[in-house]
Amino acid sequence: GTVRCGYGHHRIALALASYGGPDRPTLLHDFAAVEGCAPSVELLTRLDALYSRLSRAASEDPTGVFTRIWNELLTSGDANASRSMRQFCEQLKPLLLGLPLETPVVAAHTFVAITALLCGCKRVINLVFDNHAQPVHIVPPPAINCVQTPKCEQQLLAMGVPASNVRLVGHFLPKELAENAVADSRLRMRRARCGAPRRFLISVGGAGAQRHLLSALLRGLIRLSRELPVGISVFMNVGDHGHMRSAAIDVLRSEGVSFSECVGIGAASSFASERLGAAKRPGTSEENEDPTEGREFVVFSGGDPLEATIITEVLVRAADVLVTKPSELAFYPLPKLHTCRVGNHEALAAVRSRELGDGTAEAATVEESLRLARHLAGEGA
Repeated sequence: GTVRCGYGHHRIALALASYGGPDRPTLLHDFAAVEGCAPSVELLTRLDALYSRLSRAASEDPTGVFTRIWNELLTSGDANASRSMRQFCEQLKPLLLGLPLETPVVAAHTFVAITALLCGCKRVINLVFDNHAQPVHIVPPPAINCVQTPKCEQQLLAMGVPASNVRLVGHFLPKELAENAVADSRLRMRRARCGAPRRFLISVGGAGAQRHLLSALLRGLIRLSRELPVGISVFMNVGDHGHMRSAAIDVLRSEGVSFSECVGIGAASSFASERLGAAKRPGTSEENEDPTEGREFVVFSGGDPLEATIITEVLVRAADVLVTKPSELAFYPLPKLHTCRVGNHEALAAVRSRELGDGTAEAATVEESLRLARHLAGEGA
């Protein structure tokens, strides 16, 4: 079960759903897409719209005052917030009351887990997101709280959650990415050895925030591509945000570069498959691979939050570097350039990536991001 609050919770839900099969069918239950429960769905829709609006305001705040308030709000999920969440979830019960109580419920958002417990569901698994657990993110027994990092595991135990109700399970990854992580890493190293242009994938967050920052970063990457002998490729998934698509296209046109657009999952899948297929084609070797092949600028977009989320999933395997704020994408198995956070709750995701050695420190400015991009595009990276 999932609730839109950015793309991260959809991303986690899709990842876990990918492990279903004929012997264990999985239903992806998006609370905000349920028909016939207008008051509950409208409540979630309004909440998501408010979250997006405040996130955008915080990311574009020139004074920093509102940014500090927003950061404090996102890291203050204490016991009082937990009690308020329980009252809120009472209003969401109609979204789950038709489910048999023995059905396993895997919750990608705490709203789903709390609602399931309030409905009497007996087999509830709560997926604790980020690398900064807060009381508002955990649910009481009999639910199981699954975490991605040792730090979160220790935080939950320190909060008094029984050890029997905590599981350290590793990163919440789609099955395809997990199964191909090693092979895809080898292909990236091979492209680097043969001098092929690095492929940078910029993934816009679900709130559609950081328009000015990402526009400036895109402009800087275009200019970096001109400076480097073989250039770089830039793929940008703007999701379902029309204002981000307009901003990206304005930058590309003003810089006078040739670019293309891909709309929808089908176009993104074909694009990624072609590039992965070329790397795996029989007879292709490091000696005969064309290092100028693939220098391109492409804008991707989707029509709704789920489609927007899936587009990044399919592009990740064909990318060399993922450019992202420290969101759930910080846990993905490929090199990452971390731009600045939208909320302080995200900061420790970049720390976890650095612990594993596959991501940069969080870059506070566009200039710092471009310095890191130049390094990642270089011969020694």
